[in-house]
Amino acid sequence: MKFARHVLEYIAARALLGLLALLPLSLATRIALFVSRALFASLPRLRRIGLRNLELAFPNLPLAERCRLLKQSFENFGRIIADFAHFSRTTPAHLAARVETSLPQALQARYRAAKAAGRGVIFVTPHLGNWEILALAASAIFVPVAYLARSLDNLCSNTTPRVSAAASATAPLTSAIQFWKVSPSLTAVVTSAFWPT
Repeated sequence: MKFARHVLEYIAARALLGLLALLPLSLATRIALFVSRALFASLPRLRRIGLRNLELAFPNLPLAERCRLLKQSFENFGRIIADFAHFSRTTPAHLAARVETSLPQALQARYRAAKAAGRGVIFVTPHLGNWEILALAASAIFVPVAYLARSLDNLCSNTTPRVSAAASATAPLTSAIQFWKVSPSLTAVVTSAFWPT
């Protein structure tokens, strides 16, 4: 049963991503927003999990405000999916125009010193906004990076590469130790997230 559900979810996701990839980004974003709003309305279990997580994080926030934040979170997911569908043809120039980056001079100096010594660097970032684009933008604008990611819940989806040629590599969290033994001089972007239980 679970395998069948994973196959159906995978086919639906690939179809949606394929359709969005064919469209201009602005139209793809509008369609992905529509789909994310429909999912928000039709998935009560995910709404309950999201509201409970927000209640734990913000116990003094009124329910109406938590509902608003959750709806915005679903909408943001739609925007991320539209961007994700376009990753394979995203260019460094396109990323540089869309993503604002700033790395203080002191951190740049520390990075250059570590690189000169043949050591890798780990950037730890919050799991906010369009976190997927972070590794691509850093690779295109600053220096090639690899990033660590937990396996997706849908096992069929784990067979699909989740990064374009702009970034160096993707490593699952379970192989982080081996990854660092193999690639000690790479820069890594690590994002943190809370996953529903």
